[in-house]
Amino acid sequence: MVPDNVDSLPVPIPGALATRSQCLWWSGRPHEALVRPTDGGTELHGARDRFIAAAWEAAMKFTAGDVQGGRAAVAQAREFAGDHPAPIVIGQLAGLDAARAIAEHDESHAGTLVKDIIEVAGLEGGFAAQLFRHHFALPYLLVPEAREYWDGLTLPDRDAAVRGLLSAFVAARERGDTTSLVRVDWPDPGTVAAFVPVTWAVEIALRGVQSGRHEGRHLAAWLCEHWQRSARDELSRWFDDPQLGEAARDLTAHTPTPPSTKVSVRLLGHCDVDVDGLPTAHPDWRRERVRALLVWMVLHPHSGRDQAATALWPDLDAARATKNLRTTLNYLHGVLEPGRSPGAATWFVRADGQRLTLHPSLEIDLIAFNGRVDAATSAEQGGHPTAALPLLLDAIALWNGELAIDLDYEWIDLERIHVRSRFVRAACRAAELLTAVGRPAEAVAPARVALDADSYHAGSYRALAAAYRAIGDTTSARAIVDRGIELGALDPS
Repeated sequence: MVPDNVDSLPVPIPGALATRSQCLWWSGRPHEALVRPTDGGTELHGARDRFIAAAWEAAMKFTAGDVQGGRAAVAQAREFAGDHPAPIVIGQLAGLDAARAIAEHDESHAGTLVKDIIEVAGLEGGFAAQLFRHHFALPYLLVPEAREYWDGLTLPDRDAAVRGLLSAFVAARERGDTTSLVRVDWPDPGTVAAFVPVTWAVEIALRGVQSGRHEGRHLAAWLCEHWQRSARDELSRWFDDPQLGEAARDLTAHTPTPPSTKVSVRLLGHCDVDVDGLPTAHPDWRRERVRALLVWMVLHPHSGRDQAATALWPDLDAARATKNLRTTLNYLHGVLEPGRSPGAATWFVRADGQRLTLHPSLEIDLIAFNGRVDAATSAEQGGHPTAALPLLLDAIALWNGELAIDLDYEWIDLERIHVRSRFVRAACRAAELLTAVGRPAEAVAPARVALDADSYHAGSYRALAAAYRAIGDTTSARAIVDRGIELGALDPS
């Protein structure tokens, strides 16, 4: 296992700048590797280490279809390669040029580059085999005469599975023989994405769908979710293809892609949607039923269309309510995904038959609040109250008022009471813990907001009075107790 502080070791391990992301990448988690970019190192790292890091960054980005990012990383790699690079470094740079050519759909140039590397470095006993150790998709697909070498190797199970899929892909692509694609064991999508550039991975997915393999759809879904725009663009390139066009259009229509904007929802207080940190200006968000539909889906994550239609339009017959739901759902899609292309699958709101669900990537303050309160409860039950305190403070920081205060539905009223009660108990407990750990001055605020939410909560009066006594303000402590007694929240005795 690679330690978290590997990049800051007193004596840098050769190649350590890229080691963690390489481990993630080749273990079938390339999307996690890509969001942990390698850094440029420090003065402790020499040009060799910085070259390895930059070259690896370029390889990842080209594989994922990020040509611009890959080009920038290659420029850094060339800088660290120096004026007189070693032959293996020259080969690595040529391999990156081939990867870039694939990302730019120039297979002819990529093939020439890979052939040149093999001729100069040699697969048998040369360093070309080392260069293509995991990147063997390039020579396997671009250099037919090299396939015999790769087919004869004993590879680890994961690599062998990828090789089997590539062999079946070649048969379908070059000879129109889909038999092998039908029979072959497909690796998991993350593994395919790590070993195969997105340009070919999308084509593999399409040919898999054409052959009736559900794994093709799973691969396309993975690529669209994690490689996003580049995968979607690759699908669109096949729209007019006589063989694969229908599959490409179908996958585009039914495979969601995350929006390029960051969307978050606030339901504590007034209902609001933020897009890239700013309140949405979408006119349909002003529609009451659009806001109510989103709240319904958050509060009833496992309900169906019929239940939602009945809750929002209780006075209409089923047919009219269902029609209104379809229209309102389209409005909601526009609010949450304003940049979605017409006809493209939606990302945040998913329809599975009659069931509507929200994708967990949609940030919702109510869900975050409940999650933190639940985690704090678990910490206390496990005997770790100090671990519960920061969770409670994070939870109450999300409170901006009553749940969906701008909406008036009976089913919201019932949940509103529950959420308010959780907030009051969480704020009260945070105040108690702050006083217990010697921070009574900080305990005043959460105790007060608890009382603002529920002026009859006895525990909050006691917590606030205890905080005042701990900081030496006995007058305020007495006044708080008297106020609680006056309202009937505390027992005079």
